[in-house]
Amino acid sequence: FAVSQPFLLTRLASGRPVAVPPAAMYSRDDRVTEVTHQSFLGKMGGACCGLLVGLMLYAGAGALIWWNEGRAVFTDRAIHAGLASVVESPSCDVLDATLEGRLVHVSCPLGRLDNYSFIGGALRVETAAFVRVDAEMYQWEEMTRSETTKDSVGGGSTTRKTYSYSTGWLGSSVDSAHFKKSSNHRNPPASAWPLTSHTQYSADAQLGAYRLGALVQKLQNAEPVPIPLNWPTASDGAQLSGPQPPSTLSRENTISAEGKLYTAWPQQSNFPIGSMRVQFSRATATEASVLAAQSRGGFVGWGANDKVRKGYEVMQLFEGSLTASEMFEKMADDNASLTWTLAGARRGPPRRRGAERVRLRGRVPLGQGQVGRQHARTAHAQHYIRELVGPFRPPSRAAAQLLPSRRTAVRRLRRAAWPARLQCGVCSLTGHHLNQ
Repeated sequence: FAVSQPFLLTRLASGRPVAVPPAAMYSRDDRVTEVTHQSFLGKMGGACCGLLVGLMLYAGAGALIWWNEGRAVFTDRAIHAGLASVVESPSCDVLDATLEGRLVHVSCPLGRLDNYSFIGGALRVETAAFVRVDAEMYQWEEMTRSETTKDSVGGGSTTRKTYSYSTGWLGSSVDSAHFKKSSNHRNPPASAWPLTSHTQYSADAQLGAYRLGALVQKLQNAEPVPIPLNWPTASDGAQLSGPQPPSTLSRENTISAEGKLYTAWPQQSNFPIGSMRVQFSRATATEASVLAAQSRGGFVGWGANDKVRKGYEVMQLFEGSLTASEMFEKMADDNASLTWTLAGARRGPPRRRGAERVRLRGRVPLGQGQVGRQHARTAHAQHYIRELVGPFRPPSRAAAQLLPSRRTAVRRLRRAAWPARLQCGVCSLTGHHLNQ
């Protein structure tokens, strides 16, 4: 066999060359098998190491739960404090000096957006908040499959690792020097990429009369940038030749296909290793809404409240025109979703309607004397249990008569709430403790 990119040529008896797909070239020789044996003592040592790692993970899980609880509570306090202090910006065109340092809600069109140019100025994008570049290279990648079997004698085990190789479009450089079989699977180095994935933001973007600054990076929605019609396309039969990847991208060494730019487009075989594929996307937002403190014509985090801890200031941007209550509602939902995700819970937090999601939770009014206070505490505990772990069914009259006191009822309510509290963090979702 004689190898030549992009075809594998074989010569038959007639002497006529025949094109064979490259996949046939790597059907068997592309796999490497490595067999290792582990004795009984080695397994015991591995088990001890696993035990130590488990203890470390256990301690780390406790620290994560502690941090997640505090993060959720402080974020919830900031949201509720901001809801009680927010003011509306009177105009999108003029700054109000009396609102300096206060939490303001601004919903205005985006302005002063930049223009961008790529591929030596051949591809231009005008008036966009950001442009995202997604660059991929056709590379080798290594896959590992491991099978472990117990030895019939000695208590040891035998592990068989099989390394296989395939090609595909990858967004980051893969170092082939660490492959088990790197002689036939070599990828270009990271320095050979003519263009890497990145996002360019408009430096002078404004929201009405306000400077956005770093808030422009919170814009996420984007749409593909159309390739100019006069660009060479694969359907026209355009051919590209030369080493891959090219040192720079230009109109002469790229071809348009499927809304992307390719540096190679083979007709009968796979792409050559090192081929580039690039797609450009632009921001779709034309207006946005911001909750932050007004400061010198721009925005900073708002935390001018004793209940708002440093590092949990209110500074948020959402695409589109949203009211202040809608933004606080989305922030509360995001906080609850993140809390449940970090806690590893299987079900989400209970849904509340309208302003109940973010309104300050009212306390049950205390009655007169010890009996009134115990009744208020019981009702308060029932309120949180009903809100967090499902509908609360009060005991029957016969069961209630067996209860020695209200204090015992409150103690049992707290004990019933502990499983949910350990699983998903009751304190994180409410901002209050049951013993309050």
